[in-house]
Amino acid sequence: MRKGSDISFLPYERSERKLKFSRFDIGGVVTEGAADRLDAYLFSDRGIYRPGDDFHIGIIVKSANWTRALAGIPLEASIMDSRGLEVKRQKISLTASGFEEVKYQTEDTSPTGKYTTNLYIVKDNKRGTLLGSASVRVEESCPTA
Repeated sequence: MRKGSDISFLPYERSERKLKFSRFDIGGVVTEGAADRLDAYLFSDRGIYRPGDDFHIGIIVKSANWTRALAGIPLEASIMDSRGLEVKRQKISLTASGFEEVKYQTEDTSPTGKYTTNLYIVKDNKRGTLLGSASVRVEESCPTA
């Protein structure tokens, strides 16, 4: 652009000068060649719990191309406590919606620390590929004055 003797330009085709339109990653996930692959997103309702509380892990499963039928796909959830010991294993037959839940009731004497829930696909009655995981914390709490 020219105005009098001034020239201005925006070099948008040069990679080192590309403008960032967002401070958040908006690149998405590349799934080339894996149209029927399953992905899972696991999340907790709170993230931190006291010993004796039960915690809930929400699960959302989808296929990469959104067309694979999900009903009846066998999954297995495994919850590991802060010592690395498996404290719960649950078989899940996926519903058509792909929305599931896993609950775990801690004890008053449960060890504190990070608990991890892993979700696997089951193949030939054996734990297969890890689809996703989520962690929560079990901690003692002290009331504040």
